[in-house]
Amino acid sequence: MKGWMPLYIADYRADTMRLSTLEHGVYLLLIMEYWDKGSLPDDDAQLAEIAGLSDKDWIRIRDRIRRFFHSGWKHKRIEAELAKAADLSSKRKASAEQRWANRGADTHESVANPAPSRSRADANALHLQSESNANAMQTQCKTDAIGMHRARAVQSQSQSSLREDKRARDGAFQQFWTSWPHKVGKPTAERAFAKCWRELPAILAGLDRYVRAKPPHQAWLNPATFLNQRRWEDEPGAISGAGPPRRGDALAQELAEIYRQEAEDGERYGAEAQGGLGDVLRLAEPPMVDREDGPNSLGLPTGHCDIPHGRAGQGVLEPASPSRLPPVER
Repeated sequence: MKGWMPLYIADYRADTMRLSTLEHGVYLLLIMEYWDKGSLPDDDAQLAEIAGLSDKDWIRIRDRIRRFFHSGWKHKRIEAELAKAADLSSKRKASAEQRWANRGADTHESVANPAPSRSRADANALHLQSESNANAMQTQCKTDAIGMHRARAVQSQSQSSLREDKRARDGAFQQFWTSWPHKVGKPTAERAFAKCWRELPAILAGLDRYVRAKPPHQAWLNPATFLNQRRWEDEPGAISGAGPPRRGDALAQELAEIYRQEAEDGERYGAEAQGGLGDVLRLAEPPMVDREDGPNSLGLPTGHCDIPHGRAGQGVLEPASPSRLPPVER
């Protein structure tokens, strides 16, 4: 396993600026595998495993990734960098060996110089530093890819949870709407219900109390008003009466009161007159009026007028003077 891989940021971003976040991660994992192993397998199942994707997800983005590779999943830039790295490594190795050979010409070098030469120590230190940097870069890339996959999993789980919540909320609203007796303003009621749908048991219990306690003459609440004002928390008292009387009932009561007063007045008057009220009423009838000076105002003969005379020029008839009524015996 190679401990490092060159990555030219400007070139990489220029070539991959149209990739999505997921596609960036897949492409980096593939080129890191290519750099480490020297090639990629020409098999979708193995490539999906390297990219950390399911077969279905790999097939969905495969064509967008394939355009960075040649036939057989060969990568021209990585091949060139591998050749350059191999050539550089060979040259450095040859140079180090040459320096070591020159310093080892003395047969007593092991006695005179028990420790490695400074040049060899420097070369080893440089090689170890390069490997450390490469390992750190590879670890960071893998960490970023893992983080990206985790974030995608969390997002997928969140979307699934939202879909489940919506199904549960729709079912709860259907229960409420079925129980509501006066079905008006359904869209507004549904928006109001979305704010408190998790309190469905309390809402249904409060609705049952409201239906049982509502007086017959009182109008139904709008369902959205019931929900927005949290009216399911009301605790109505017992109904003391049947509500305000209707107009016909009020008229009947008024007539009954008039008859009662008249009866009381009649009883009181009868007690004072000792039974003479009938005689007074009969005697109070207008008597027949006789005129000796000719016909009356209606043209009837004198002595045959059954209707009292009225005032001249008026249509109102005037009864005879009470002075002509016979006295009432008490």
